[in-house]
Formats: sequence, C-alpha cells, structure tokens
Amino acid sequence: MANTYKHGAYAKIGASAAQNATSTGTIAVYIGTAPVNLVQEYSTKNVVNYPKKISNLLDAQKSVGYSDDWDKFTLCEAIAAHFDNKLGNIGPVYFINVLDPAVHKKAAETSKTLNFVNGSASFISDTVILDTVSITGKTAGTDFSVDYNFTTGKVIINSLEATPLSGNVEVKFFEIDLSNIDEDTIIGGVTSSGQYSGIGALPLVYQELGKVPNLVLAPKWSENKKVYQKLCTAIQDINDQWDAFALADIPLEGEAETNIDIYSYSGDNTGTFYTAAAIAADATAYSDRLLSKVIGTITAVTTTGDNPSVTIGTGNAESLTINGTVKKTVTTTVDTIEEALAWKRTNAYDSERTKVFWPQGYDGGTERIFHGSTLGCVEFLRADDNWKNVPAETCSNKEIPVTAQYFGANATNQGFDRVGANNLNEYGISTLFSDGGKLKLWGGHTAKYQYGADDDPRCIFDTYMRMLMYCENQFQKRQGSKIDKPFNRGLRDSILTSEQKQLDALVAVGALIGEPKILFLASENSTEDLMTGDFKFDIPITVAPQYKSSTAEVLYTDAGLSSLVEEG
Repeated sequence: MANTYKHGAYAKIGASAAQNATSTGTIAVYIGTAPVNLVQEYSTKNVVNYPKKISNLLDAQKSVGYSDDWDKFTLCEAIAAHFDNKLGNIGPVYFINVLDPAVHKKAAETSKTLNFVNGSASFISDTVILDTVSITGKTAGTDFSVDYNFTTGKVIINSLEATPLSGNVEVKFFEIDLSNIDEDTIIGGVTSSGQYSGIGALPLVYQELGKVPNLVLAPKWSENKKVYQKLCTAIQDINDQWDAFALADIPLEGEAETNIDIYSYSGDNTGTFYTAAAIAADATAYSDRLLSKVIGTITAVTTTGDNPSVTIGTGNAESLTINGTVKKTVTTTVDTIEEALAWKRTNAYDSERTKVFWPQGYDGGTERIFHGSTLGCVEFLRADDNWKNVPAETCSNKEIPVTAQYFGANATNQGFDRVGANNLNEYGISTLFSDGGKLKLWGGHTAKYQYGADDDPRCIFDTYMRMLMYCENQFQKRQGSKIDKPFNRGLRDSILTSEQKQLDALVAVGALIGEPKILFLASENSTEDLMTGDFKFDIPITVAPQYKSSTAEVLYTDAGLSSLVEEG
C-alpha cells in the first residue's frame, strides 16, 4: 500500500462497487472580481486574494462592496443570488476577490468638478477608488469625508469644516482598470515567496479559516476553458486532503475555428490564424506550424504558382500546399441546444467532479441575469441546509428567482420546454425551464454523464459525487486528531465503532441505503504498511439514487361497467 511517505489522515474515492447498474453546513467559495475599490480602507481588510466570509447584503457592501455591473464585478452576482433573493436568502459564502485597486488602476488621475451645495456634493461611479479621493489643499477625514451609497451608486463628499465647501470644486481620484484582469488572473497560483492568488488561494480557506471548501465557482470566468480546467484540478486534494465539487457554465458566446480557402481569402485580416495540418509536402519538417500552433495574423495571400504564399503580420511568408487552407478563430454564439452540446463536447467540459449549466436565467422584474452555476449553488446550499449539511439532495427541480431563459442580447431563441431540457440532461448539461409558469433548475447529473455511456456509476448523479466527497472529508476531519497516537487494538476498535455510527446515522436519515460498513482488512494492510504506520480503511457505501423519473401505466378495463347494471 505505502508507495510514498504519509503522515496524517487520508481518504480517497475508490473504484465503484455498484451492482446491476445499467443506466441508472456547506462551504461555497466564489472566485472573481468584487468592487473593493468602493470600500474605505480596503487594504486593511484583507479582501484581495484572500477568502472573505460574507453573511448578508450589508456585510457584503461593507467588506467587498457592491455594484449592479456584474460583468465587471462578477462576485456581485453571487451577492444578489444569496442575499437579495426573493425566494429566500442563504449563506454564508466565501469570496476570493482578485481585483487589487493598488495594481489594477489607471495610470492617470481623474479630475471632476463638482458643485457643492450646503457643503455636500456627489457623483455616480463604481470605478472610483474611494481611498484616493482628494481635494487640493484639503485633508480627507479632517476637512471632508467620503462615503458611498450602494443603492444609488453615488460617491458622497461632505465638508467637515466650519466654513463648508460651496460652489464648483475640483475633486481628483484614481479609477480601477480591469483591462489587465484575464483568465490567468483568475487562475492565479502560489509564488515561491508564499503569495496566493485567484484559484490558487483556495487552500487558504482551510489553512487560514479552518473551513473545508465543498462547492467552488467562478461565475463568468468558468466559461473559459483554461479556468474550467484549473478548477477541475484545484478542487482535488485541497491542502493535500480535501475534495470539493465545482459548478461551471457553458458560455453564450465562444470561440470556433473556421476554415478559409486561401484562393478565396480576402478582406478581413483580423483575428488569430492557424496553418493547416499539411502546411508543406514534408509535414514533419513543419511540425511546429501544424494545426493549433498560432502563426499570427495574415496580412496578405499570394495565389500565383503551385504553392500559394500566406504573409504573416511579422512579414514572414508561409508556403501552403496547392489545396491548403488556413484556420481563423472567430467568435460564435452558443444560443441553441445543438450549439451548447457541441461546445461542451469540443471543449471537454466533462469532469465528474463538476456540474455544468446552460443557458442563463433572466429576471424581468429586476432585469438581472444570473448564471446557472450561481443559481445552482444557492439551491445546493438550501437543500444541504434541509439535510443538516449532508449533501444528499440535488439542486434540480428547485424553483429559482428568474422569469425566463436567457440566450444572449441578440439571440432569437424563444426558449425550450422539458423535451429540450431533457435533451441537455442526456449529455450532462444542467439547465432551467418553465414548469407551470415557474422557472426551475433541471438536471441532477454531473458533467461527465452521458446517457448510455459505459462510465463509472458514481458520475451519474451530482449527489453521488458530493456524498462520496462528504464521507471522505468527514472521515479526515474526525480522525485527524488521532494521528501519531499508538495504533493498538483499542484505537483500531475506536475508529471502527465511531465511523460505523456515522454511517448508520446517514442510513437513518436516508442519505445512504443498505448496510454500509467500515472495514479494516488484512488484505489491504500488509506487514510493511503496519510497520511503517500506514493504515487503510475501506468504506463501501451506496448513496440513495435520485428519483429521476416515474412512469405510471394507466390501463382501461371494462370491469367497472357491471356497476351500471342491476343484479338479476
């Protein structure tokens, strides 16, 4: 068993032991951008690349700020979903904000002339860095105060002097610049000096706050393939021990490669282009220029001769075979079921440790647009709470605070019903649709699921994976304090007894079914393992399956006709 040195309590998800299977208090962590620039003395509150617990709307405004511009400030969507939800609020949640006003700010100072009346003036902005507001010859906090109204979106300046400010006064301040925040900023990492950022800061949730992450999200950013892939790896063995489940989204717009015949190519020279696989007669010699290797922007195409020439922006010319083509990446819409299915398949959004959603949800009353992942997280938390923090129930078939499906600003898709929703579910895409006039989430599968595929049964339902993670994480939490104690029969029996009680309790509430047992087998614990202090327990469990469908066959019989005739 022991291939590497171990010191601590460990657990892992093993291969399923499913039989006769044919087809058959949650810690949510969000990574993104928050308008901490609107929070006074934000730099003293540890709200940049560090997990921040948010319990309610007021707490959010004071800690990380709030703005209705969710495209700029992606974490504000989660604030609204969890703490301004007409169907009920649920939390807390944890934010890892990557926006640092000290770094992500415009180089030049902004100047604005304000008209002070009775010593007060205001202006609308969600990009102002509140701590940088200044007035020439005046001292902030002594001569004037600066505040922010999150309801109106106004910066409010009040004069504190005996003779208050009056008339036109020039006010200066710096603004944030989000242009250099990209997928790499969200992915982040850990430097050699121990500085954490983005998804890379996920270990700090347990390391600094003592909380084990259960659900991890990056609304808007998880539509990016690089971010999704990083989420898939980051949620495994957090702090070398914890496993979490990620929620992600398929975008409403994405990138696609388009073939362009070099003989008919003309006009638009923008975008990133790729050479075809057969760039030359000897493809091996040009292996660095095969499909998917960027060669730059094409500025000209010469079609004379047998080997047409493509001129790249750098001035270099690439020779193509006579039937060659170039490939251009273009932005395309993902606003139909067929496009969503194709995008998921092409971009490999198929990890069993994730759940992916498409499309988004629109609330006509507030004109707010929510990602499916955010709505799913809210309902997971609500369901977990009903089960006393045991993740036994899916977020599917739960009403959500939106009024319509949303496919993009220019989309012509008028929506789909349960037939379309089931088509998406069949390929591991969770969605939403209107059932009796109420919008609800639909689909209890993981992103790995595909109807009829020969995959590990554990990937069928999100509850299967989340319960497996729950059981392994709980084992580690309970047994961690016993590490380095003498492993004698008393300790062995104590572990077996206490863990069996936990399994029995999960059966009692209906989260597990059957008779799960914790086992300490001689076949899994060699003399060498025991001698080196490495012990292995097996816990095969059966998670209660989801009641995914129900079919009743109603038959006609003439037996009741006899009741119409009098007995002779």
